[in-house]
Amino acid sequence: MRKVVRKTKREIPIEEQLAKAKAKIQALEYQLKIPIEEQLAKAKAKIQALEYQLTSQGTALVRGGEEKDTLRLQIRELNVSVLDGEGNTRDVFSEMTRQYRNMEKELMNRVNRLEDENLQLQEQLEIMFLVQEEIKRAKDRQLADRDVVIADQNRKLESITTECSQMMKELFDALSVDNAS
Repeated sequence: MRKVVRKTKREIPIEEQLAKAKAKIQALEYQLKIPIEEQLAKAKAKIQALEYQLTSQGTALVRGGEEKDTLRLQIRELNVSVLDGEGNTRDVFSEMTRQYRNMEKELMNRVNRLEDENLQLQEQLEIMFLVQEEIKRAKDRQLADRDVVIADQNRKLESITTECSQMMKELFDALSVDNAS
């Protein structure tokens, strides 16, 4: 029986990593121009789609394993029936072996392909979570900036109110003194 060989991540040259990072930064800068609520809605939709794809790929992997077990059982049953039967068992056995190897090879290819897709979807999901976190941080920064402006305006308003009330009091006192004379 052959082992499932998992592909390892290849090392990416630094120039390619820099290019990808620059592209992500440009995408983030573009996204910062879009309203935060719209970005969050898009990010949530993408995350849900990726989670759905990841779930369906996991289900396909499980089905692939079940199909593999079913095929093995069928081959065992065929092997038993061939050995019990009469005729040219050698030809039948070699044909079954060939078919089994072909089925096993196809199944291994499918399992490897599904595992690769699964890895890609997980990477995309991680990226989407990072983007969502960046969007949340940007929104928090915007809210903090707005709160600072509001607090400053309130201080100015209180200062003006205090000055006006002081001026009114002085005017009232001056008018009271003039009327008393």
